[in-house]
Amino acid sequence: PQHFIGDPVRLHQVMLNLVGNAVKFTERGEVALIISCSPEHNDEMQVCIEVRDTGIGISTEAQQRLFAAFTQADNSTTRRFGGSGLGLAISKRLVELMQGHIELDTVKGSGSTFRAFIPLGSCVTTSEAGERTQRSESSNDSLKGLRVLLVEDVATNRMVATAMLKKQGIEVATAENGSQAADMAQHGHYDVILMDIRMPVMDGYEASAVIRSNEALGPSAHRTVIIALTANALESDRQACLDAGMDDFLSKPFTRDALYEILLRWSHTNDRDSSAAKPASL
Repeated sequence: PQHFIGDPVRLHQVMLNLVGNAVKFTERGEVALIISCSPEHNDEMQVCIEVRDTGIGISTEAQQRLFAAFTQADNSTTRRFGGSGLGLAISKRLVELMQGHIELDTVKGSGSTFRAFIPLGSCVTTSEAGERTQRSESSNDSLKGLRVLLVEDVATNRMVATAMLKKQGIEVATAENGSQAADMAQHGHYDVILMDIRMPVMDGYEASAVIRSNEALGPSAHRTVIIALTANALESDRQACLDAGMDDFLSKPFTRDALYEILLRWSHTNDRDSSAAKPASL
């Protein structure tokens, strides 16, 4: 038998956003929701969330900027229908975090069809699913109570990552930029800092360097594990993270399993009641 190994919470949010958007911009006619699941390749399965409407449609020019945050087709659309179009930007980001993509077919004045394709993973047997469950339960026990500072300037990313962490019983605090993170790290106590790199005010490199400097000057020998979160995966980027004092590296977008795995690795090396953690090479 097949077992669903995607993220139902994200799928549900994407579906609500796409349907809500279609209803908002359809004054007459209908909105149809079609959900299907089919094999992709190498026994990989994918789900397609298709939302069709008979609404106002979207011009070719407007399509290029439609998924940008706080952007609608034009100002007259905003005045007429209200809202900022943020739901589409959030949907696009959530789908990308699940390694999927969104397609759009539309004709201005004749309606639109949005299709979100999300890979669900391969088909697994009942015994394999049981092993996954056991590993998940083991991860939950090991990570429960871990204190994590999540540093991320994008609100959607913070929301999604926070949900992932809290699902494992992890205590989560958040910061929106490096300067705020450095201040929180100096006045609080965290087992792990998940540090985004590209941020306003102060980036992740500078923030990590400040945190390490504050630790060296502090009264205790506590050294917080810092894990870089970045879409840059070049060796030079990895070295820059090390040079700034970070301990590990997680490429974005990341899966729940990848996030839990790296936290498990560092939760074993960082005694939550001790004063120091040992750094490791990337």
